Amino acid sequence: MIALRKLINAYLETKISSDRVYYEDAPVETVPPYIIFTFGPATQLDESVENVILEINGWDVPADNSTAALEQLMEDIDGDGDLTDPSGLNQLTLRNDDISIQVRRETRLTVPDEDKTIKHKLYTYVVSVYEQETAI
Repeated sequence: MIALRKLINAYLETKISSDRVYYEDAPVETVPPYIIFTFGPATQLDESVENVILEINGWDVPADNSTAALEQLMEDIDGDGDLTDPSGLNQLTLRNDDISIQVRRETRLTVPDEDKTIKHKLYTYVVSVYEQETAI
């Protein structure tokens, strides 16, 4: 899972500023908008393929109560979903020395918060993780 986390983190930092990307938790002093990504359940499909749920939570506390900045941040990450040349995570294929992944968006949700000043978006993706063959 470390290889997957590193690959996703590196990719996210190409889409938005690295001071807006966090894994599992963000420091208390983090200035919104920002994202936190985590991994949910994983399902082993066979010896070399595993499906992992990727959750990206976007957070903002806009002074004007507008969701525009948060929506733009999430769109920059999600991209256009183009099958041949995606501009974001949706429909993306990535590789490194350890793994190859295919990403497809599952859901886009607005998550209500009791504190009406907090804006929260949740996008979930299914990430198919393929172990790279080791050359002998």
